Amino acid sequence: MKYETGRREMEIQCRENGKTVILDVTGSLDLYHASSLKRTVDTVILQGNRDLIINLSGVEHLDSTGIGVLIMCNQILHKNSGSLRLVNISESVNKVMTLTKIDKFFSMFKSEPEALASI
Repeated sequence: MKYETGRREMEIQCRENGKTVILDVTGSLDLYHASSLKRTVDTVILQGNRDLIINLSGVEHLDSTGIGVLIMCNQILHKNSGSLRLVNISESVNKVMTLTKIDKFFSMFKSEPEALASI
């Protein structure tokens, strides 16, 4: 049986800028798709990368599972002497992060160049 969520599936594009890995995420970061982001971040860390930027400009929907995965990724990177920065956060995602007060746990930037300059 196929369950339609009515939301666009998540896609992740990976690119590098110097020693920093940038993940461009589009679609829904939710119960049905968040594990893909976790697996991608695990792979990035296993490859020896420690500085990660997640571009959320294409994320249309964020739920509690997506929030949990972002928190877990942040913790894993910090334990490995790395850093996570979130950029280009859409208005709807920013609203969820602000209402749940998790925005205080992340380094959030309006643009990719701003995030890169902070590393």
